[in-house]
Amino acid sequence: MKIKKVRFRDLLLFPFYAYFFPSYLCRNHQNPIPISVLNLFLGWTIIGWICALIWALNFNNKNYLYNHNQIDFKAADENYRRSQEMNRIYDKQ
Repeated sequence: MKIKKVRFRDLLLFPFYAYFFPSYLCRNHQNPIPISVLNLFLGWTIIGWICALIWALNFNNKNYLYNHNQIDFKAADENYRRSQEMNRIYDKQ
């Protein structure tokens, strides 16, 4: 097993990555901008960073997915109408 050496650049960037970790987690959240702003301005306090982290991890999938992926009811009605019409045709045969 080969051990990878840690570069100096990685040591310099680690605090940056750790500071903005809540902002990275909230990419697919329903409120990514407020979480990132909280992290940017209050992340230097430990309480602000923890609040941003908890908020980024607290994600209500059902409401977000339902609101952003609305069902196309016109297409669903058209498909239902076509299937009923095909059933009537096959039932007559």
